[in-house]
Amino acid sequence: MREVQTTLGDCQAAARAALDASPVGHLKMTPRERLWTALGPYDPVRSGRRGSPIISAAHRARATLVLECVRSALPDYDVADTAGLLHPQDAPAGVVAHVDDWLAGRVSAEEMSAERERLANMSQNLGILEEQHPVVVAIAQAAVTMCLAATHDYTEEDPNEFDDERNDDDEQDDDAWTTEFEIAFVRAGLTLPRDADPDGTAKAARTAFWRWYIDELYPQCWAIAYPAAD
Repeated sequence: MREVQTTLGDCQAAARAALDASPVGHLKMTPRERLWTALGPYDPVRSGRRGSPIISAAHRARATLVLECVRSALPDYDVADTAGLLHPQDAPAGVVAHVDDWLAGRVSAEEMSAERERLANMSQNLGILEEQHPVVVAIAQAAVTMCLAATHDYTEEDPNEFDDERNDDDEQDDDAWTTEFEIAFVRAGLTLPRDADPDGTAKAARTAFWRWYIDELYPQCWAIAYPAAD
């Protein structure tokens, strides 16, 4: 059993403090990275191996973190895509189902690798829909990012390159289109943290998403990473 270097409560408290300090209700990249890394060591192979039981508990926990963010947005996608703009295999629900199968050990590494490549190619064509269907594109792109992150056990580019000293202002963070950032963007009415928000509606919605992420979703992932921890 892995030794727990910190506690769930400490991780949540630090993230809540960072969120409370934000004038726009945004959880920046650096405190998010601390949540991810607190779940345990990154998988040194990160090759999209069959999910169960080969991948580590920490890898499974981080995969669940991004997977459930996308799952939470499936009702929003269904409302936005009444015309069936994407093939069911490409739509977020199809991607979620495929990653569910991978985590359950029903999909091989080779099959998952082919799926990741197919989705990456598909995502390059989403731009033609963005002007008229921005919510569809945002959630579909989040699902693609989720598939890549979940199977390779990373969330941005490489966990070994996380840098606590970098400039972590809101404008910098706008470029970090991680899965959860994209879903927060949808929740906030397609508003970025740096965008004007005169009535505070976007801030309230963004804050609600991050509180759900910290208070409800993260404990589920912690229990996966540390199943015997108190």
